[in-house]
Amino acid sequence: MLKLITLALLQCVLLTAGQVFLKMALLRMEAFSWTRSYWISLLTNWQFALCGLGFGAASLLWMYILRTYPFSMAYPMVSFSYVIGMAAAIIVFHETVPLQRWVGVLLIVVGCFLCTSATAQTRVSAREQQTMIQAIERKAAQMKTLQADFVQVKTLSLLNDKLTSKGRMSYSREGKLRWEYTSPYRYAFVLSGGKVLMQSEQKRTVVDVQSSKMFQQITRIMMSSVTGKCLSSAADFAVVMQKQGSQWIATLTPKKKELRQMFKSIRLNINSAQQTVTQVTLVEKSGDKTVITLKNQQQGKPLSPSLFTIK
Repeated sequence: MLKLITLALLQCVLLTAGQVFLKMALLRMEAFSWTRSYWISLLTNWQFALCGLGFGAASLLWMYILRTYPFSMAYPMVSFSYVIGMAAAIIVFHETVPLQRWVGVLLIVVGCFLCTSATAQTRVSAREQQTMIQAIERKAAQMKTLQADFVQVKTLSLLNDKLTSKGRMSYSREGKLRWEYTSPYRYAFVLSGGKVLMQSEQKRTVVDVQSSKMFQQITRIMMSSVTGKCLSSAADFAVVMQKQGSQWIATLTPKKKELRQMFKSIRLNINSAQQTVTQVTLVEKSGDKTVITLKNQQQGKPLSPSLFTIK
């Protein structure tokens, strides 16, 4: 929270500086016209150049803030610029600011802080977090099998496009997993006996997991994410738990280099009553995001050995 406030204050200072230099530039320039002299006065105005630098730096910092923090926490921080702007009006432009204007700005700032505090209160104590993680770990240890339908939505950051696919997953405590896509294409990913089968309608490939570190990481993340076991992997992830209504939100930040190369963060939505994962969000280093929602979950149901057969 303190880091967010510090960054937001700096961003507001840069934004206000840009506005101040813009005001100074406009005061020096002649009235707008499509004349050569007007554009020369614009391009040779150093205050106008500093205005652009201020806005540019503020925009870059704001992009970082929005990418790092929840929007509902970050956006209210913009209200700091009102206070800084009022101070600049007095110090730089020698304006008189009436009391009621200060009161109005103060009410806005207080209201925004209340909104931000309400969001921040969803964070839980370390003891509560550990208690919930232990409950999920016990549930995962007791889980012999798990079957569920899934909807996967992949967002490509460069194309600003979303790809939606559907399928069914099957998990066995013996370290077996079947991830099968049924729409809009057919594709199966099967993990069993230290091997991975990848099969589409045109191609079939079998890979020894031990021969590839990448497959080791991918299979481990897939297995531990759907069960919630990754929450107790302190060596791999830094975990922050939050309460949100009837569910918990766990944000996992990779610690190891090989994991950081693949994922920026992993978020698990967990049903508070059942201690089961209902949604997995994978944010890749490239900015691409994959959201997997598990539906119609069935636990403990006997599974056919053929689901995990790799020949």
